Amino acid sequence: MTKDKNFSNELDSLFEEMSLDEASILAGGEIQPTQEEYERELIDKLNNNDLLSDEMVESINNHLDQGETLDPKITNFIKEQAESLRVEKEEVVSEEVVQEVNTKEDNSEYIRQTFDFNLESVGVNWLPIFHDMGLIGGVLQAAYLGALNVGMPPTAFLKSPLNWLKALEKYNGTTGGGPNFGFDYSLEKISQQDKDQLNLEKVRTFYCGAEPVRKQTMESFYKEFGIEARQLYPVYGMAETTLIASGGYQNEAPKYLSVDSEKLSKGIISIADNNITKAVDLVGCGHSWMDTCIKIVNPETFIEVDDNMVGEIWISGPTVAKGYYGKPEETNRSFNAFTKDTNDGPFLRTGDLGFLSDKELYITGRLKDMIIIRGVNFYPNDMEFS
Repeated sequence: MTKDKNFSNELDSLFEEMSLDEASILAGGEIQPTQEEYERELIDKLNNNDLLSDEMVESINNHLDQGETLDPKITNFIKEQAESLRVEKEEVVSEEVVQEVNTKEDNSEYIRQTFDFNLESVGVNWLPIFHDMGLIGGVLQAAYLGALNVGMPPTAFLKSPLNWLKALEKYNGTTGGGPNFGFDYSLEKISQQDKDQLNLEKVRTFYCGAEPVRKQTMESFYKEFGIEARQLYPVYGMAETTLIASGGYQNEAPKYLSVDSEKLSKGIISIADNNITKAVDLVGCGHSWMDTCIKIVNPETFIEVDDNMVGEIWISGPTVAKGYYGKPEETNRSFNAFTKDTNDGPFLRTGDLGFLSDKELYITGRLKDMIIIRGVNFYPNDMEFS
C-alpha cells in the first residue's frame, strides 16, 4: 500500500494525542497529573466523532479498490484487528481491518453490564489503544460511562509491571487487566517485597482475556498479591464481537474444570477424578449477556453439539460486527453461518474451539492450530504447558 503523506501525518498526530510520553512515568511508577488533561481531550474527540476526520476518510477511500467508499455517516470507526501488540500505524487499511458498524454503543452497554460499571468506576490500563482491550474496553468505555480511565504507555508496563499496579493503587482504580501473559509477567518481574507492599483491595475487577487464561496464573496472582479470588475476572471476546462476548458475574471467583485430557483430545468433556493420570485444567469465561447467543457447533457438519462436547464457538447478537471491509468472500464465510439442522443464524464463526458446561463457556483452543495425529486432537497450548 502506498503511503499517503497527509494520512500518515494525521495518524501520527492522533496517536500522539492518545498516548502518554514515557517521560511522564516517574521512578516508582507515579503518573504525572497531565493524565487528566489527556482524558478530557480524548473524550472531547470521541464525543465530537473526530476519531476519523473527513480528511482521513477521504484518504482511506483513495486506497480502496473497485470504487468502494467508506461512509462516515454509518461507520463508527475502523480499527486494526491486532493479532499482536506490534502494528504499523500506516496499516489502517489492510486485509485484517474490521469494519464495525452500529456496534459501539451496543458493546459499550454489554461491557457496562458484565463488569457492573458505574460513574464511580476508574480504569487503569497499560494496553495500547490499537488493541481491542485498550481502545474499546478502556477509552471508549470511559467515554460511554462518563467515568475516568487512566492510561499509561505499554512500554512503562513492559519496563516494570509494578508501574501499572502502583497506578491502580494511587488512582483508586477499580478495574484493570490484560492478556494472561500480563499477569504472568507481573508475577515474574515484581519482587515479593513489592507485592506485599501493594494495597489492591479497591480493585474490584482484574479482567483477563485475549489469549488462553491459565488456572495456575489466576491462582498464583491472587495469592501472591494478597487479593481475593473473586477479584479475578476471566472473559472471552475478539475484534469481530467488538471486544467482549462472554463474562461471569461480578464478585464470583473464577470457575475451573479439571478434565480428562485423553477424552478431551476426542472432543469429549469428562471431569477428571483421582483415578485419572492425565488431566488438564480449564478456566470458565462466563456466559453471554443481553441478546447475544453462543452456540457450540460441529465445524464440519454445522450441527449444534450437546453440552460437554467440544465444537466451534459461534456467536450472534447486536455486538457482532458486520464483516471485513472490502472482503465479501471472507465476510460471508465468517459472519454468515447457519446451523444445518435448525437453520439458525446468521452466526459469526470464531474459529475458536470450546464447550458449554452448566451454561459456562470454556475455551480449549483454536481450530486452525489443532494438531491431529492418528485421529487424536492435540492443542498446542496444552502441549506447551504440559
